[in-house]
Amino acid sequence: MSNQLQYKDCITIEILLKTWWKANAIASYVWVNKSSISKEIKKYAVNWIYNWTIAWAKRQLFRVLANQVRTRIAEWSDIEKYILVKVRSYRSPEQIAWRRKKETRERISKDTIYQFINTHHPWLIKKYFRRKGRKYTNHWQKRSMIEDGRSIDKRPIEVNERKNIWDWEWDSVEDGTHKARIITEVERKFWYLVAGLSKVNQPTKISELIYNMFKEIPKEKKKTMTLDNGMEFRDHKVIECTTKMKIYFCHKHAPWEKGTNENTNWLLRQFIPKKTPILTITNEQLAKYVKLINNRPRKRLWFNTPDEEFHNSCVLT
Repeated sequence: MSNQLQYKDCITIEILLKTWWKANAIASYVWVNKSSISKEIKKYAVNWIYNWTIAWAKRQLFRVLANQVRTRIAEWSDIEKYILVKVRSYRSPEQIAWRRKKETRERISKDTIYQFINTHHPWLIKKYFRRKGRKYTNHWQKRSMIEDGRSIDKRPIEVNERKNIWDWEWDSVEDGTHKARIITEVERKFWYLVAGLSKVNQPTKISELIYNMFKEIPKEKKKTMTLDNGMEFRDHKVIECTTKMKIYFCHKHAPWEKGTNENTNWLLRQFIPKKTPILTITNEQLAKYVKLINNRPRKRLWFNTPDEEFHNSCVLT
């Protein structure tokens, strides 16, 4: 049972009062305390006539006035001028609060600053604040995770130390539409890139694409692959069975554990910026970009190219 009344409760109170319901009965129907109904009628009803539109408008007004009373920032004061100058310099309330403390030793909460701006100067929020007044959403919490994968902690030491070739890191590059993606595989020792284009964003199609990309490689040259927890790889057991490679998963929220692939995806973004619709990219274009990346000299390879190092090692092995 709640003490707070919503606008739909105010509408219900008006309807029930017109049918001569008592405060007790209304409280039971709306599922709030009797005292809340009694105070609402006493405060906003005139001669037992209650208008929900007027009552709700007054409630909102009183709430704004109460917030203004509680704020420590007075209008036309020096601190208000200070805050407005800093806001127009694109500083956040937290930055303003801490700088004010460092400069004048005056303590003021970032919430107080934001509340004052929201009450008296709301137009500044959309113009100067980075989030434009939108609440922060933790996208990691929303994202589903793969629970039955083999942890990267079980990966052999020689893989972690990049001693051998044929150990891969896999990821995907996608656009904002989430309708298509590019699957990227990077060899850990020589940073050699293999990529494939999936026009259908479905795990089964992605598994099939991965199989086709690696079916020509001999079994002895397919060792391990390291993935993140993206749901595009939820058919990892099928991938492991068809490619004959052991799959390891990074820890949750730890993309740096497959930093080789992350760095190479960043190089690929030079040709395919984030706002580029992947559906407009052809296989020929992707092959061209991959060739350019593989033939780019790398400092970590003593300015040899991944293509040279990878194929020279393949001949030796």
